[in-house]
Amino acid sequence: MRKMKSNKPTARFWTVLGAINIFAVLCVIGMFLHADSVDRQLLAGFTLIAAALLLFITDIVSIVLVYGE
Repeated sequence: MRKMKSNKPTARFWTVLGAINIFAVLCVIGMFLHADSVDRQLLAGFTLIAAALLLFITDIVSIVLVYGE
């Protein structure tokens, strides 16, 4: 008999997903901390919010695709 392939995500999937999220947020936070004017801080703040929303949406889509199969 053949074994059924499991559709459950592995630890590697979660590690890669978490690493991408952490790296993306740290890059934007670094941009915020190194801003030398209020205008650049505002831009970095908006970028941080946009990045967080984008990461949230892509994470949800990734999880749905992995568990939906």
